Amino acid sequence: MAYPFLTPVNTVLNVAAGGTATIQVDPTGTFYGLRPYYTRTGVAATPAEIASDIKQVRVYLDSNTQWELTGAQLQAINKAHGINPSDGEIPLWFTEPWRTTEAAEDLKAWGMLGISQFSVEIDIDAAATNPGLTCLQYKTPNPAQLGEIRKFKRQTVQVSGTGDLVIPNLTRNERQLALHCNTTNISNIKVKVAEIEQLNMSPTRLHSIAAEQGYIPQTGWTHIAFDHRNRILESLDPFILQQNGTFPPRAPLAWDVTLNMSVAANFVMVKELMGPRD
Repeated sequence: MAYPFLTPVNTVLNVAAGGTATIQVDPTGTFYGLRPYYTRTGVAATPAEIASDIKQVRVYLDSNTQWELTGAQLQAINKAHGINPSDGEIPLWFTEPWRTTEAAEDLKAWGMLGISQFSVEIDIDAAATNPGLTCLQYKTPNPAQLGEIRKFKRQTVQVSGTGDLVIPNLTRNERQLALHCNTTNISNIKVKVAEIEQLNMSPTRLHSIAAEQGYIPQTGWTHIAFDHRNRILESLDPFILQQNGTFPPRAPLAWDVTLNMSVAANFVMVKELMGPRD
């Protein structure tokens, strides 16, 4: 692996309270991540200020959204993976430095061959005080193809009553790393793939087991982490490999998540996925 550079992104536009800042990245080389740096009146913003001011972060490749989540959601997921940034830092990791081997850490770097547009949009709250934004790019100049990448998609889960709730609209054609639910009203989790039970336990027990392996569950969240041992091959895969190691030419298997809800209150689910770019 070549030593990755840490150099400024030259084009950061429209940084203003109530606006959408745009980071325009040169799509060359291979990216390990981006490092937006957010200030208030020239001083590095605290994590609480970032959570308050950064209303949404979106990452685009060829104008298609690959990441979409709020500043607070990004902080919670980073911290669950053991990433606890300093003031001002908004790390966007495309590789996964928390994995248990060097190869797995860097496996999912974003190669830019065939990519013509790469940008990040950051929505800044109207009440933000004199916001400032710069960005570093963490990359090598080596060209590479873009393979599977880590992605984030959000959905609001409607909860009309207590008891079992089958989550609708789950992604069927990508590997599932985790479902991050911004609620503590879940008393039990069941996961089935092709009607075979894969998981059945309380969030408390799941968090306890995950914490043994270095996962750090966040207050106010329920993390359904399929890769909680930080082994990339332990993600929930809706496909079954053939004996020769290839995917069969068919649709992915159906899979379902059933949550037992103790309170009827809607919540946001952030889906952490691995798959081809959208």
